[in-house]
Amino acid sequence: MNRNDLVTAVAHSTGLKARDADDTIVKTLHEIMVSISRHEGVALMGFGSFHVKKKSARVGRNPRTGENIEIPAKYSISFRPGKLMKEMANASPKVASSNLAVANPSMRKGAKPSPQKI
Repeated sequence: MNRNDLVTAVAHSTGLKARDADDTIVKTLHEIMVSISRHEGVALMGFGSFHVKKKSARVGRNPRTGENIEIPAKYSISFRPGKLMKEMANASPKVASSNLAVANPSMRKGAKPSPQKI
């Protein structure tokens, strides 16, 4: 799935216009990146969590010359999938879509549809 596919899927499932769905996705990703830039984690229940890890400076070796080089300290981002995501990754597509209804209250039987823009 690429960005256009995601925008289309979100627009279809929410009743939003594609432009509004794209704007929502962009703003959501922006807020996640802002949080990461502040070295804060982001936890999304059922989906997973993003963590910022600090890697210490270290001495490495140039494989061509064998010369020691200083590798500076840096931050890296890791993602840990949530329980539901792990289950869905290992389930058949039919089972995965039924598990999604558990995670998303608007997809449950008898649930009232969310208000849509006119």
